[in-house]
Amino acid sequence: SGILSVKPIPISSLSPSLIFYPELHQTVVPDWLFNFLVKLPTLFADAASALIILKLVQKTTNNKKLAQISALVWFLNPALIWISAVWGMWDSVAVLFSLSSIYFLLEKKHIYAAVSLVVAIAVKFYPVLFILPMGIYLFKLGLDKKNSKAVAEFLAITLTGLAVLCLSSINGLTDRTVSATMGTH
Repeated sequence: SGILSVKPIPISSLSPSLIFYPELHQTVVPDWLFNFLVKLPTLFADAASALIILKLVQKTTNNKKLAQISALVWFLNPALIWISAVWGMWDSVAVLFSLSSIYFLLEKKHIYAAVSLVVAIAVKFYPVLFILPMGIYLFKLGLDKKNSKAVAEFLAITLTGLAVLCLSSINGLTDRTVSATMGTH
């Protein structure tokens, strides 16, 4: 007895309309502790993203109240809650690393920005769309000799990471990771 002794629910006891993926041949609905532990990284990513949004908005606007409202709107967004806490998708982790990349870019920590962007792309493929705008931003900064090295480092790390991810998917080395990244899992 007690809250930790909740057992998984047998699938056979559910109405067929509640079995969303019969092709998976699941035998039980996992208990709450399993679901909580599996969704914990996305919940952490949501909270960390809210903190990064707070810092980004405060840094770019010098308005603490606007920064707090922005972070709160992100964290309490019903779509975010549904995707992360209910559905358990990993989009929040990609968002966290994408926001981290933007934050590091504005802090002029270009290597960290590139690594964060590559990790975001490894989690979900859509952050690849940030490469061009970030490259243009860095290119505009890099018109003098001092910043041109930062542009080259950022693009070299990001494009090398992207090439490794793409080549590993072509060779089938990371089928599970790539299928999850592409959203086909």
